[in-house]
Amino acid sequence: MCGPQAEQHSRRTFLNVATAALTVGAAAIALPGTADASPARRRVPLDKISIQLYSLRSLLQNDPEGTLSALADIGYRKVELAGTYGRSATEFRAILDRCHLKASSTHVGTSGQPTGRTDHSHPPTPLLN
Repeated sequence: MCGPQAEQHSRRTFLNVATAALTVGAAAIALPGTADASPARRRVPLDKISIQLYSLRSLLQNDPEGTLSALADIGYRKVELAGTYGRSATEFRAILDRCHLKASSTHVGTSGQPTGRTDHSHPPTPLLN
């Protein structure tokens, strides 16, 4: 395009790009902690991290002790329970103890029973330490 319309279009484009650049620049200045991902300042302590066992339910159903042992070997110290995978609460707690793991939380339904539990023949026993 020729004439004033071409100049207006390029001025509008320039202003849009400049506004976007200023917005990004202002955000980077206003949020220095977000831009600075220094591992020393942002690292979550290992004792504050739990793994949700529901995400490993098929492995736990077949080999709970082996799965929990592997989790301990790679550095987990806490787990979030989602049932006891056919074991009584006492049996499952013994596996956790052997693997040096602690249960930081659990999923329970409105009945108070763990939601992933398939064996309801045992009365509930505290698992959380």
